[in-house]
Amino acid sequence: MNSFNEYRTSLFISLALLLLFPYFGFSQSLDTLILVNGKTVNCTNAKTDSVFVTYQRQKKSGKLKKETRLDREMVFSIRRVSGEEVLYNPSPAQLRSGDFTVEQMRYFILGQQDARNNYKTHWWTVGGLVIGGGLGYAAYDQIYVAVIPFAYTLAAGFTPVEFNATPQRVNSELNIEAYQIGYLRAAKSKRVFRALESSLLGTAIGVGVGYATN
Repeated sequence: MNSFNEYRTSLFISLALLLLFPYFGFSQSLDTLILVNGKTVNCTNAKTDSVFVTYQRQKKSGKLKKETRLDREMVFSIRRVSGEEVLYNPSPAQLRSGDFTVEQMRYFILGQQDARNNYKTHWWTVGGLVIGGGLGYAAYDQIYVAVIPFAYTLAAGFTPVEFNATPQRVNSELNIEAYQIGYLRAAKSKRVFRALESSLLGTAIGVGVGYATN
């Protein structure tokens, strides 16, 4: 009798786990694609050939989405449970022409990631809202009002970015040229996007208020 009860309990637990499988995210082990632009993609079933990297993303239910592919050149490496597979492999000719070595590319990617996480764009965001709003209100019925956000964005793009030390990095990392190049590139991209986003919103608000009050 005890054996039957134990079997029944074991069967019940197995069925419960099977039903709860998708809700608690029990699934295949995830891979992580490290892209050369510093972004990461969590996925599963990552495969490579000479041209593409193919992978699948996972839904919240645990089911897999349709297969997606990226150009192999966009992917620096694939991190798996078993270890990292580095895809970035510049030829001697590319290195002579100025491409990064594998180690330099690691720092370039690290710099981009740090800039996305730590570079502050508060003043450019506030400026976009204020300038866009003010000029949008002043020129609410003029056709050139559409130029305002793009002019502000150009200003953000042409203004030099100041390199700020990232707290968690040691000086030996901060002084590496590839790290600084990656940081400055991602910081400028982040600032330009925030400038465009905020100035578009500010201009739209200014134009709306202009029409509403005149």
